[in-house]
Amino acid sequence: MTAYILRRIVQTIATIFVLSFACYYLMTLMPGDPIDLMASANPKITTEDIARLKALYGLDQPVHVRYFNWVKSVVTGDLGYSRQYKIPVTDILGPRLLNTFYLSFAALFLSLIIAIPLGIFAGVKKGSKLDYIANLG
Repeated sequence: MTAYILRRIVQTIATIFVLSFACYYLMTLMPGDPIDLMASANPKITTEDIARLKALYGLDQPVHVRYFNWVKSVVTGDLGYSRQYKIPVTDILGPRLLNTFYLSFAALFLSLIIAIPLGIFAGVKKGSKLDYIANLG
């Protein structure tokens, strides 16, 4: 049983890794980057400035290097800085994650209050209309 659980944990981590890389790579295929947007908004910016900014933010590196740098920062809790709100992303997500936890806990609690008694009644009265309705078919 322990081997099965470990195998499933490794599979889950591998799946998350592959999917996150695929999403990250697909985002890099989109035209432009933040530096290009800044350059288009400022007609006085030079190509040397653009190259310096891309080097500063690591946008001149290959995709896999940028991805591993991103993973390193996410694992350490550094989610970056929001250009829209002008504050760290963790400050934006914190209160929202707490509200998400409250909502998820309430939904889980409500579903358990409904599902456990319904499952017990359906198990006790096997083959009845209640069993048929509880199992949706």
